[in-house]
Parts: sequence; C-alpha cells; structure tokens
Amino acid sequence: LCVSRDSFLLLEVKNWSGHLDVGPRGEWLQTRRSGDCVQHSPAVRTLKRKARALRQHLGASGGALPVDFPLHCRVIFTNSGLQLSDAILALPEVLPPAHWQSHVQHQPGPVWLPEGTGALTAAVRLTSSLFG
Repeated sequence: LCVSRDSFLLLEVKNWSGHLDVGPRGEWLQTRRSGDCVQHSPAVRTLKRKARALRQHLGASGGALPVDFPLHCRVIFTNSGLQLSDAILALPEVLPPAHWQSHVQHQPGPVWLPEGTGALTAAVRLTSSLFG
C-alpha cells in the first residue's frame, strides 16, 4: 500500500514465469516452462476486493474516505520470462514485465533488487508514475 495526500495505491507484485492466460471461468492459468499448469484467482479481482475491504475498514474505524477518493490497484509482473495473453495485457491495472523493466532501467542511480524484497522496493520507487 502506498499512500499520497490525494490517493492510495495498492500493489501486488508477481515474479511468475511461463505463460499467463485467462481460463473459461475467468481464472488465471499459468503454464510454467516445465509444462505444469497452475490455476490462480485473478490478481486484479483479488486486489480490488482488498481495496473495498480497506475502504470498509477505514469507514468502520472512523476514518472513512470520501466516496470519490481514488484507490488505485496495480498488479506488477517483474519476471521477463513471463508472457501475458492479450486478455491479461488488456487489463489497465496490469503492468507487464517489459513495462516494469523499462521503468527500472530508466531510474536514476542504482536499482537495488535483492532477492525477495527487491521487486517491491523498486515498485515503491515507481509509484508516482503508476498513479492514474
């Protein structure tokens, strides 16, 4: 969660590889390089559900947000070894690996990407370009 004076940004960072597509019931299907297929709940839908829960929680605890207060959601795919289907790429909340890599390459100074937390650390550095 990134907070600014005039909006919130909820981020979900995925380091998946292989190919990602939408299944017949809306689920996300990841085909790994090994050929294994993994079914995922759609990350965008899950993130939007978390955004609604955050808004409700803040309201219940006396910190209600105005109805029109922006609460943006972005799913960031960091692994260049992941191919996204056109259906996934069409989602405005999705930041594909190529877009992510482009942002990282154009950041001033060194990019710190230690194993595990690096993707999120770098993602937070990019929040100003992801709002909207």
